[in-house]
Amino acid sequence: MVNANMKSKGDINKMKEDMSELLKSDVYIGIPEANAPRPGEAVSNAQLAFIHTLGSELQNIPARPFIEPTIEKNKNKIADAMKKAATLAMDGDSIGMQEEFEKIGLIVSTKAKEYFTDPNNGWAPNSPRTIAEKGSDRPLIDTSSLRNSITYVVAEK
Repeated sequence: MVNANMKSKGDINKMKEDMSELLKSDVYIGIPEANAPRPGEAVSNAQLAFIHTLGSELQNIPARPFIEPTIEKNKNKIADAMKKAATLAMDGDSIGMQEEFEKIGLIVSTKAKEYFTDPNNGWAPNSPRTIAEKGSDRPLIDTSSLRNSITYVVAEK
């Protein structure tokens, strides 16, 4: 049960205004196309992330998602930070709310990078052909360009 002790209609209007600030912004985690070039290659890191997230039967590439599983694995941390952001918004602290959104972006983007080397990520191993071509049995890690391009943006919806 929530104990809302509003003194006047002005308090309700202030609360609506503060909440609208919260609802204007969002945290986006991933690889922005504009910041994703792979020098000397036709495919960008953003395109490569898309391919590896879904896999490609045609190219015999298994799905190896990293953003969605990271969000799922850290959903409690994210929810706690979102609650804190909502509380700050309700208190009229839009700067504090923005800082919480930045924390969420940093946490998830960092954890997504760590997911590449998580032994429990469930990714299919590299094929013998890929290991021979690449010289490594680590899926999705060659130059680390893809992994290092993961970032976040806090922006208006």
